[in-house]
Amino acid sequence: MRPRTLDFTGIGPFAGPQHIDFTEFEASGIFLLRGPTGAGKSTLVDAVTFALFGDVARQGDSDKARLRSTYCRSLDPSVVELVFETGRGLFRVRRTPSYTKAGRKTPLNATIRLERVVEGDDGAFTQVEAISSNIQEANAELSRIVGLTKEQFLQTVVLPQGKFARFLSATSAERERILRNVFGTHVFQVVQDELRGRAGDAQSRISAARTQLATAIGIFAGLVASSAAHADAAQADVGIRAEPAHPLQDAAGASLMDSHALRALCEAELEVLDGAREAASERMGPLQARAHACQEALERARTLEALIARRDQLLERLETLNADAPRVAADRSRLEAAARADEVWHLVEAARTCAQDLDAARLKALAHVNALDRSTGVQVPAGSDAQDFPADLLAQVTAAHQGQHTRRTLLDSLRDVEQALQDKEALIARTSASIDSDQASLVEVEGTLAEAPARRRALDDEIAALETLTAQAPALQEQVHALDERIEAANRADLLRAGLAGLSQDLGTATQEARVARAHSFVLHEAWLADSALTLAADLHQGQACPVCGSCEHPSPARPGPDPTHESVSRADLDRADEALRAAEEKVSTARTAHTRAVETIAELNARAKGDSTSLALAKKDLSAQVDRVAAAGRRLAEARNDLAAVHTQVTTASALSADLREKLASARTALEAARAGAEEDRRQLRAVLPDGASAAQTLARAEAELAALADTQEALRSWEKATDMLSDMRGRCLAALAEAGFPAGDEGVRAVREAHLLRAESEALAAAIRAHDGALASVQEQLASDPIRSCEGAEAPDIDSLAVAETAAREALAAASAEVLARTTALQEASRALDSLTAAAEVRDRAASEAGAVCRLSALANATGPENLLQTPLASWVLMSRFQEVLDAANPRLLDISSGRYELEKVLDDGTQSRKSGLGLRVRDHDTDEVRATRTLSGGETFYTSLALALGLSDVVTAEAGGIEMGTLFIDEGFGSLDAATLDVVMGQLEALREGGRTVGVISHVDELARRIPEQVIVSWEPSRGSTVTLRR
Repeated sequence: MRPRTLDFTGIGPFAGPQHIDFTEFEASGIFLLRGPTGAGKSTLVDAVTFALFGDVARQGDSDKARLRSTYCRSLDPSVVELVFETGRGLFRVRRTPSYTKAGRKTPLNATIRLERVVEGDDGAFTQVEAISSNIQEANAELSRIVGLTKEQFLQTVVLPQGKFARFLSATSAERERILRNVFGTHVFQVVQDELRGRAGDAQSRISAARTQLATAIGIFAGLVASSAAHADAAQADVGIRAEPAHPLQDAAGASLMDSHALRALCEAELEVLDGAREAASERMGPLQARAHACQEALERARTLEALIARRDQLLERLETLNADAPRVAADRSRLEAAARADEVWHLVEAARTCAQDLDAARLKALAHVNALDRSTGVQVPAGSDAQDFPADLLAQVTAAHQGQHTRRTLLDSLRDVEQALQDKEALIARTSASIDSDQASLVEVEGTLAEAPARRRALDDEIAALETLTAQAPALQEQVHALDERIEAANRADLLRAGLAGLSQDLGTATQEARVARAHSFVLHEAWLADSALTLAADLHQGQACPVCGSCEHPSPARPGPDPTHESVSRADLDRADEALRAAEEKVSTARTAHTRAVETIAELNARAKGDSTSLALAKKDLSAQVDRVAAAGRRLAEARNDLAAVHTQVTTASALSADLREKLASARTALEAARAGAEEDRRQLRAVLPDGASAAQTLARAEAELAALADTQEALRSWEKATDMLSDMRGRCLAALAEAGFPAGDEGVRAVREAHLLRAESEALAAAIRAHDGALASVQEQLASDPIRSCEGAEAPDIDSLAVAETAAREALAAASAEVLARTTALQEASRALDSLTAAAEVRDRAASEAGAVCRLSALANATGPENLLQTPLASWVLMSRFQEVLDAANPRLLDISSGRYELEKVLDDGTQSRKSGLGLRVRDHDTDEVRATRTLSGGETFYTSLALALGLSDVVTAEAGGIEMGTLFIDEGFGSLDAATLDVVMGQLEALREGGRTVGVISHVDELARRIPEQVIVSWEPSRGSTVTLRR
């Protein structure tokens, strides 16, 4: 990662906009950030860190709130914009911090914009891709682009002020947390914690299983005791001796028993309960027989009592039916008279209906006659309201109808003449419109003929210009071919760069797998050593020499761990673990070779492409635009030639069309005159027949209406005549029917029929009442003659109450015995289910105890809480020991050089601050005195250059650990004033070595000696009330 430019405003003590171009320092390879204390030198490092990770460099003792400049006014912005370059390309990130404006309580939200850019010839950066403006998405994308987390960044690119010597002076626990964050070995701590948690869970499961078993035993014992208490209460009434108490009283003690013995004890209790249930069942037999006999006697007595009561009810009902006999006889006579009236009722009603129909027909006919128009000549005769039909009125209406029909025929012929006139008038209108349209078309055609010469001249000029432009096509095609080859090389480089992240990830994954394999091999070797020690200790005897050390005293022989299920580790297990470790290390080597090969291929393709894919794509876009313009000119050339030919064709067509239009206009004017003459003749015929202002259609409509009214009047008169005939016929038939049915003639007979007539519902009700009386009488007589009723004659009423008391006593005795059997059966079933639960709980207890052993031993080994871990070093610490040694191996050459061979860092198992050994202790060896002492004994200057060497070594290891990601710039924010001149020379030599390795080093200090040694400087100056500004000096 190499920063290119940094722009910021409203950050820290910098109120106004500031700009730093880091590329100006790449030639010298080292530059100095100088200025007075508090001017804002460290703020520049915070600005870079904030742009990439959204946080300040010194997060522990600093706050992001200090990013907002206190010199800013309310509306002044706070912005950081960084342009940086990685193997993935050139990028620009712009961030604004979250801060609260004056007078507001709610802070403004932080913002971000991440984009891919290209550098133009003028040095300006142009966006080619907007990657994200979402903070979460952009942060994830920045981590992928940079290839480092913030913690790794602060150990490899930025060494912040105040944190420089933290790693050197840290305790083992603190150093472990730093290395865990830097190398990402949290997974081993997670495994260690998981094993500890699982071991605790296993112990909890055993306790829970024992508690559950004790509860199941208590439930079983309670059921047995409850059944015994119920049985004692029931048997006390019949003098049976109570059973002794069950032995399962101590549930907690019983939960520790063997599962088989516990089940046998419980099954014996179940057998006792089953025997008590069978005895209770045998006592129920005599009680059931007695209850059955009492029930039968009670039922017989109740049947006799019911028969006696029924006989009394039937006798009372017979007396009531005999009293109703006279009324029923009268109803029979009335029903017979109604039957004779029904025979002539329909004729009487028909005659009445015919009289009503005649009145209606007469009134309707007279209404039609009175509604006729006076022009029909129909006269209503005198006395037309009488019942007799007026035949002469029908004759008048018939004659008027025939005359009106003749007049309608004449009007129908005039309607045709009127329609012909309308058609001629429409033709005149269409012809006039056609003449106007053709006249306009003639004017347009003649205008086209007049414009044709100018259009021909314009097309000739355009064709000449297009022919010149299309002649450039061959040269452009050659340029396109050459540019396509460069773009292909750039795209291949981009594809390889895209895959480079995967190769880096594969390298990191392979390295992680190698660590896991190494940790697994260590655990197995430690377990094998522990087993070997146990084997040797088993053969040791006091006074006999140890086969390992030769001592005859054995004060601390190896002892087995608390895990009874420990499984020993064989030599084959060790060989398999070592083979897995060798395979993992070979995978790391293969992944590193593939990564290097991809980097070299990318460099070769970049040389062939001579530019990045984005710039080449822009060039291809411009060249394609030129090709498109030439192709468009070619297409337009063909169109222009076709347009010129079309103009010639259009002139020829327009000339012919002009002649046709002139001829068509002459013919149309002649036809128009003829149509006007014919229309005038039709108007003359209509005026001769029709009244003024009336059309033939209107007059015909009125005539048809009058004709329809005459037809309706004819129909009404004929209906009147028909109704008169029907009434006369119906009256004759009615008189004959009255005589036949025995009723008087005339109106007297009609009145008799109406009085005797009954409605259907009334007839049915009378008939039903008669049938009901007859049926009830027969039913009562039949029941009185039946055998059951006759058998109870003279019998006395039984004593029901005494029999019911005896039946109740027998039934209650049987219910008590049944309840006892049910209670013992239920108790036996519940106890059986409780025994099943108890057995299951015992199995859970045994299984939990069996499964807990292995995980407890692994937890003790990983957490160094048992004798299995011989080094007493937890797994998470042991994994970091090799990484820590690599850091020391990278730091010691620099430290020996800076200290003139005096100091060298050494790893020790512990720093004396805790009981367990982390393996990450650190001491410094003084080769002058050949002593090993604590790092806290170094002086201020010695502490600085030792910390610098350690930090640079850590940077080298982290860079390799991140998949070989190259860090082009290093910032060191620390006081160099603690060094003497000679040591400062050596330190500067180490920094210059970094420059020779391709890095640019930025030193942040206010030491004057560094200002004289480093000419390339970024000077931070501060003025009261104005804040700080940045200037560059070269």
